[in-house]
Amino acid sequence: MGSNVSGAAHGDTGGATSGGTSRATPGDTGGATATGPSGAAAAAEAAAAATTAVAAESAASGGGGGGRAVRTKDWQLSLHVVEDRDTTRVHAVLDADGNVLHSDARSRRNPRDTPAPQVGDEFAVGRALVDLGHQLLRAGVHGATGPAEE
Repeated sequence: MGSNVSGAAHGDTGGATSGGTSRATPGDTGGATATGPSGAAAAAEAAAAATTAVAAESAASGGGGGGRAVRTKDWQLSLHVVEDRDTTRVHAVLDADGNVLHSDARSRRNPRDTPAPQVGDEFAVGRALVDLGHQLLRAGVHGATGPAEE
């Protein structure tokens, strides 16, 4: 099921893996739950805000910086969430313009905590997204500086 964290004495164990590397975090405690719009609504809102910001920046700089047109991209994120008793597992796939990244993560409820599946989902999904973020940053460093700088 999920993970319910109520303080330093309680926690969940879990981690994220990508490319065969495990990042287990035994005794992980704490964490805030997200509030606000649903995931899809938040993503659409963020995309609209980013597009507006890019367009405003382009207009302020004289129309696109040397005649370049503003280009938008749609990256696809898929999250497969599986709850099995006190463990939540997530497989995340990000297709970033053909560069496909994968991450697997999990969370496990501490037996002393009250079952709260939503919290377990948040921990596991959060870990998978953080791992994808790290992969993107590594890819950016690699692309900007070459493999020796990683």
